[in-house]
Amino acid sequence: MKLVIIADDSRVCVDGLGYDELNMDELDQTIHAVQWNGQWGEIEYKSVFDNGQITKPQNQVITSIDSYQWAVDAWNVAKSAEAEAEAEAIAAARAEE
Repeated sequence: MKLVIIADDSRVCVDGLGYDELNMDELDQTIHAVQWNGQWGEIEYKSVFDNGQITKPQNQVITSIDSYQWAVDAWNVAKSAEAEAEAEAIAAARAEE
């Protein structure tokens, strides 16, 4: 599974399918993005303005996405809601026929 979490967009993508406006309350405020390629990944941190200088912390390599399971769960809820809405739309269209 490939996972991408983008904090500013409240976006979670799993295997290329993304949903926006998901709850990011569990994501550390210093994180810009998390990218997981199936075996390892990286945490990308936000730039920091300190003492008149902008610095970008170095990315952190991760070997597990267990800490980000909440994002996968939120994605699954969004995917299920989309599937349910599509099924309802199809049923409504058939009822009109």
